[in-house]
Amino acid sequence: MDTLAHPTPQSEMWTNYNLSEVILNKLQIALVVLDHNYVLQHYTPAWIDLVARFEGIARDHIKPGIGFFELLPEITPVLKPLLDRVLAGETVRQEDFRLNIEDTLTFWDLAFAPVRTGQSPLIAGSLSDVTERVLLQQRLDQQAEFHHKGITTLLKVSNNLASQNTEALLDLILEQLKTVVDYTGAAIVTLEEDILSVIAYQGPAPSGQVLGWQILRPQNDVSQQIISLQEALIISDLVADTARAQAVRNIIGERWESDNGYARSCIGVPMMVKNRTTGILVLLHNQPNQYLPRHGDLVQAFAHYAAVGLENDRLYQQARLVATLEERERLAQELHDNVAQALGYLNLKIGATRTLISNDKIGDALKNLHELKQLVGETYTDVREEIFNLRGNASAGLSFMETLREYIAKYQKHYQLNVEIIMETDEALLDFPAEVGLQIIRIIQEALINVRKHANVKAAHIRFRREDDEIRITVEDSGQGFDLEAIDRTGESGFGLEIMAERAESAGGRLELDAVPNGGVRVIIWIPIMRGN
Repeated sequence: MDTLAHPTPQSEMWTNYNLSEVILNKLQIALVVLDHNYVLQHYTPAWIDLVARFEGIARDHIKPGIGFFELLPEITPVLKPLLDRVLAGETVRQEDFRLNIEDTLTFWDLAFAPVRTGQSPLIAGSLSDVTERVLLQQRLDQQAEFHHKGITTLLKVSNNLASQNTEALLDLILEQLKTVVDYTGAAIVTLEEDILSVIAYQGPAPSGQVLGWQILRPQNDVSQQIISLQEALIISDLVADTARAQAVRNIIGERWESDNGYARSCIGVPMMVKNRTTGILVLLHNQPNQYLPRHGDLVQAFAHYAAVGLENDRLYQQARLVATLEERERLAQELHDNVAQALGYLNLKIGATRTLISNDKIGDALKNLHELKQLVGETYTDVREEIFNLRGNASAGLSFMETLREYIAKYQKHYQLNVEIIMETDEALLDFPAEVGLQIIRIIQEALINVRKHANVKAAHIRFRREDDEIRITVEDSGQGFDLEAIDRTGESGFGLEIMAERAESAGGRLELDAVPNGGVRVIIWIPIMRGN
């Protein structure tokens, strides 16, 4: 009891040092205590384990009394300024502190605090090697940046999907793809039946030498698998003696050395439409082992947009063909309504005239001949006008209003009908898509033909006005008009109203007719405002 109440100097030393050492040794924390000369005083086994990992530091060399920077001289320039601040009374904490030891980059969480015992200041510190955590975070950040950049780039491609022609879109896809997945050469290859065709290319070979290049689909099993692939195919080394590398070289054939001899690694992804491979997007790099599965996912997204762009172009061409056939049918119907009926009437009239001449009714025959001459003149005018209208539709590169004004100017010159355009809305709203504008102009042409043939006037007006979310286009005259109710009863007008209504409907709008006897006619076209404009 007396000994415990009045400890001897030896027991005091045990209390101050041995007890703390026992406690520290039990902790799985890398702790170290340095004096003001940065000499080791105390440390835990965990600290020894950390330091002894570095080459050239023997575990038995770590002992109290050795200088901290004698053990790790390489870190003196970066760590000593921190310890100087601690000796000045500051507590220093650093996370992810970079230390380059023996050319190995490491990261540490550090905490150093001043400790005073008597007259000698000490430094107590804890260290944690967080290199694995930091490198993992860096990889995650890089992947996040990779995917963010990829998504941003894909959005740019997506926004241009409908606004560019196919050739420009494919070039944009390859250009933007290079910003997120590096390549030396890239190509978009279509697959139609048994023919592979290069339709877009960027790389060291001259474009004119590569674009349009075609090869027959190889028939061996490995080549078939590559061409008909359903997911990303990565070949780390194209010159390696592997079945797939050999198959790729065989597919390219004799042009391997001339156009693609630089290639060492490649990635190919399918362009899919409704689970059907329509082509391949291929990237080539002049270094081996350049592509990983994560690259395949991103390249696949670009391949999807290439496939969509090509499919849109195919459907557009198909739609244009259908529209052309429909236009031919409309023209045939119009010619039937006008020219064919006139020719039929001419045939009957000629037969009647021949009969009159045979019966020596010369006076009546001359009257018929006069009517025949007028009808032939009108039919000629109708045919010439149809040809004129067809030519008036072909104004490549012009806007809707430019095409219309050009047509009106020529029409007035040829047919002496004064046509005035009255604009009661913002002309920017009239920037119709080409197919819509074509149908509107054809309706206006038919309406003007009716004015010339039936209204018995020398003037007409084309009025543009916005009403709510629609554009109201009116072709109007102040001529003799006609009875709408009579048309409704007979279903025949001679004005081509059914064809005009079909055209308005195909343009996404509708047609109305307003007419009264001796009160003129108004042909009204309603077209929804095109929001994209």
